Amino acid sequence: MVKEYKRHKYAGVRPAKSGKPNLFEVSFPKYKGSKDKAYRNVEAKNEKEAYDKRVRLIEEYRMGQLGVGESVNLLNTGLSVAWEQLINNVSSDLDVKYPPKTRIKHTEITIKKTKSKFKKVFNRLFSDFRLKHFPAVDSPSQLTLPFFERYKNYYCSELGRASGWRAELIMVKTIMKRLFRLGYVRQDIIKALEEMKRPSPIKKQFPDIPKNKFNEWLSFIKKDNLYNYRIIHFLKRTGRRIEETTLIERKDLDWNGIKIEKIDIV
Repeated sequence: MVKEYKRHKYAGVRPAKSGKPNLFEVSFPKYKGSKDKAYRNVEAKNEKEAYDKRVRLIEEYRMGQLGVGESVNLLNTGLSVAWEQLINNVSSDLDVKYPPKTRIKHTEITIKKTKSKFKKVFNRLFSDFRLKHFPAVDSPSQLTLPFFERYKNYYCSELGRASGWRAELIMVKTIMKRLFRLGYVRQDIIKALEEMKRPSPIKKQFPDIPKNKFNEWLSFIKKDNLYNYRIIHFLKRTGRRIEETTLIERKDLDWNGIKIEKIDIV
């Protein structure tokens, strides 16, 4: 069985060593990927508030490390440069999550899809929409809340994709937060974006296929292609998704001779 490890809910936060009530010690890497940490004491009512203050401290600390002049230059950076740095940032995170030497074909597909998703949303937001409705905007630092509210109208009404707005908004916020961490976006823009709440997820409606029809379909597949039938029958019996099934390895199976008794994964 795969062991599950519980992570602390508020990483980098713990009660101060002094034992003083409402005083917490927060820690964070001095820069992304650094093992060297900075430590600060903050007053807060609870761990969540201390964690929120930790997030702000990280932003202030890293922006301070850049220097005032460099920060101003970054904020004036054009969208093309911002995109290059954004995709490099995404790529580096993917390299950490999926080390190149250990990647399999499925992982490569996941990485390709992730980068493609960032590119599509970035181009739709900063190319298609911006050029049509806000042509004067040429830097991420010029963005305001009305820009994103108008983008919502554009995406839902003009493009007719209201059902996909939840996923789109998540990606837009992800992109903006990354640009903020890279120094290309002001903090007030990120705070303004928090006012745009994610809509509730729309439950996908699946067709109701009668059992006899489903069995007829399985019988046809069994005659036509026995190899595919075994996989599809397994999916039906277990309720597993295709992606989950393709990740099962031989070592995950408990064998009794040539028969499989159990799939030992969670």
